[in-house]
Amino acid sequence: MASELSNRLDSADIELPIERLRVATSFVRNMEYATDESATGEVEYPKFVTETLMENGGDCEDLSSVLAGILCSPPFDYEPVLIFFSGHVGIGLDPSNIHMPTEQFLTVGGQEYFYIDASHDIPLGVVPDEYQKPGVIATYDGQWQTIDPAALKEHATTTIANDTNLDIRDYI
Repeated sequence: MASELSNRLDSADIELPIERLRVATSFVRNMEYATDESATGEVEYPKFVTETLMENGGDCEDLSSVLAGILCSPPFDYEPVLIFFSGHVGIGLDPSNIHMPTEQFLTVGGQEYFYIDASHDIPLGVVPDEYQKPGVIATYDGQWQTIDPAALKEHATTTIANDTNLDIRDYI
């Protein structure tokens, strides 16, 4: 997918890294946003990337996973981090790889990130206040890093309480 997207970007003479990033993000944002509950009947159902691509849609973690997969593949070669807020997932990139002036970075665990929302039409690099206020729960870049254990517990408890069909062993 990343290779095909890159070939099309090359054909269109889109060479600037930030413009290529905008196009890749736009590609994913054009997929249909659908909550897990409306699409599957489950309160929480993380899809495989192939499911999201085949269904041409998903929720924030599904779309973020697709975009992260594209961005970590050649020729993009970023090292995306999935950033988990309470009730939302986005992507963080090392700002030194972006080469775009921005006044706002998301700081998580002492690391600054250039934020990308894969599921909403939010300008690249902008972190909406509603995500910043409760803060980041965890990040994933091949391994989990819990940032706010209390918020993670609250989010898990709420999700489990809202899904009467959920077995706690499935959630964990």
